[in-house]
Amino acid sequence: MNTYLRILSFAKPYGRFVIPYLIFTIISVVFSLVTFYMLVPMTDIMFNGKNAEIPSELPDFSFTKEYLNLISAYYFQKLGDFGKYGPLIIVCIVVVISNVISNLFKYLGGRILHNARFIVVRKVKDALYDKLINTEVSYFSNERKGDLLSKFTFDMINIEYLITDSLKGFIRDPFTLVMYLGFLLFISWKLTIIALVILPLGGVMIYFISSKLKKAARVIDQSNGELLSVTDETISGLRVIKSFTAEKFVKEKFGKVNQVNTNARYRHDTNVELSSSLSEIFGVLMVVIILYIGGSFVLDGFGELKASEFIAYLGLFSQVITPAKSLVQCFSIIQKGLLSCENIFKILDRDTVIFDGDNAHEVLSLNKGIEVRNLPAKFSLIYICT
Repeated sequence: MNTYLRILSFAKPYGRFVIPYLIFTIISVVFSLVTFYMLVPMTDIMFNGKNAEIPSELPDFSFTKEYLNLISAYYFQKLGDFGKYGPLIIVCIVVVISNVISNLFKYLGGRILHNARFIVVRKVKDALYDKLINTEVSYFSNERKGDLLSKFTFDMINIEYLITDSLKGFIRDPFTLVMYLGFLLFISWKLTIIALVILPLGGVMIYFISSKLKKAARVIDQSNGELLSVTDETISGLRVIKSFTAEKFVKEKFGKVNQVNTNARYRHDTNVELSSSLSEIFGVLMVVIILYIGGSFVLDGFGELKASEFIAYLGLFSQVITPAKSLVQCFSIIQKGLLSCENIFKILDRDTVIFDGDNAHEVLSLNKGIEVRNLPAKFSLIYICT
């Protein structure tokens, strides 16, 4: 968690990203809820016809689903004066408008995320480059160039996805789940409690898979650096390789590293696909269970759940799978991003090992020039300069 908060510190102040994104998310979710609840009064009028409960005047306000059903039925009945297709046309128009508004604010929220991503990555690159410029030369003799280059390439890509997917996973998806579940409780609290009992099983599955993803991501990161190092060494020393006919040796070396990288990526992507497939299967099983139990409630008259409400409940419950599945995918990407952040911070936190001499003193300005005296140099045992 400390690693994540530290990488987010590059986006300060957070309010310019979090507050607009939260507002856009709220508006988007609210209008998506409107779309689904429009099914309740419309279904009553279409299938119940004259048996539908339609008030002759506006009911008194109360925060209950009965009030929403009655007031919706009242206005739909007024639309019936324009013909039997009047309510259907209005519902279609409202659904389209709600969808457009919901997706518009979802798009605006995405722009906020991309802005935050680019700002964080730019600042991290600047900080990393400044650190390398001020690092002693001996450090580069001990480190492989490919490992350093991977920090500016692969690790930066992972950090980009970390910023966007973490904000989705910590703000949009949980808020969407809470709003959807809250509305489901509003429709039928008994049926929703049954669903909440089943949901923790998905959390156990997410934790198990995410732990495997982190291990695979670490191997991928190391092998990416080795691939870049071997490639750089080959290009830089190609004349030497050809002079000593060492092509077979370097091919075998590159092949081993490439195979390790391929195996690690295969394991990682397999686990990602597995998590996505398992989450979808789990979601379908939940829908089937809710369909059976909710259908029993409607047929037996238990829980005061009407058929029209159950149809809206099923439609909204099917949408719960989308943010839940997105959460699973976010966790896999976050694991890779956090590992890349740790690699970056290892360089940024490293102390620069440059020592001053015992009699060293600070020079504030250069007036004449620099003169070197009595500085011997030798190669092996032979002095080349005295």
